[in-house]
Amino acid sequence: MSEDPTQLACTACSWSNDKQTRCSYSSHVKLFYGAGDRGVWQIGTDYILKERPSSPASNETRTVKFISHHTNIPIPKVLNSWVDDDHRHFTLLERIKGQTMQEAWSTLSQSDKEHIADQVADGVRQLRQFSSSVMQNLDGGPLYSGWLFLNGSETPYGPLDSHEELQESMALALKDLPTTVTDLFKGRVPAGAPYTLSHGDLNSQNIMLAIRYPVWWEYTATTIGFGEDDAEWKYLLRQRLDPYEHARQFWLDFYSLSMYPEHDERGQQVIRELKPENALTL
Repeated sequence: MSEDPTQLACTACSWSNDKQTRCSYSSHVKLFYGAGDRGVWQIGTDYILKERPSSPASNETRTVKFISHHTNIPIPKVLNSWVDDDHRHFTLLERIKGQTMQEAWSTLSQSDKEHIADQVADGVRQLRQFSSSVMQNLDGGPLYSGWLFLNGSETPYGPLDSHEELQESMALALKDLPTTVTDLFKGRVPAGAPYTLSHGDLNSQNIMLAIRYPVWWEYTATTIGFGEDDAEWKYLLRQRLDPYEHARQFWLDFYSLSMYPEHDERGQQVIRELKPENALTL
């Protein structure tokens, strides 16, 4: 017997249509963003609650305080942060008034969009003044980046204090490729130093993480678009950031190779360039 759809509960709040018909309550606690095993809730008009696993550890609270003290980037105030008995990490923040850029994007004029991109690019430049010779998070611990390393978002890397360590870390995503090809491709990894304080997620939902990434990563990451509006936003922003087009093309090659043996024509072309004699067998 099929399940009664009125009894099916929302996976986020456990409320069902049947329960809703029995009251007139309309919730003002809204889940508006989710990615992986984390979510962001709007609580009324004044607060935001972020939930994520307690591992890997979050440095967002310290990041927000650091940025508010050292830049003029508008950033919400952290009100509380804790880990509960189920090992979930919660951060309660003030809500900055207004719509998210994702909500407003379709209503913005081209000049409005360009003005926003100019403002964000200025914020990126402010962050870049904080650099390090070591690739690490703000607390000096490891970093987590599923997009940079293409090897899962919960895999820790570093701290990395040499270019060779960056090469080896990125090569882990190419473990299915022949060793000779991987070794040759490692030589293409662009130099990452100085490692600059970066916003970890410049999509239109704007989730803040601060990590000292390779100097070219912020520009390169604008390649990753989540939908048509976000892709348009990333293109506008990329035009305003310091260009690292060579690194962006390297990462696109890296992404294609990480799909091996299901890589596309771009990946096959990279293999031909690296190892012409393998072109027919890889």
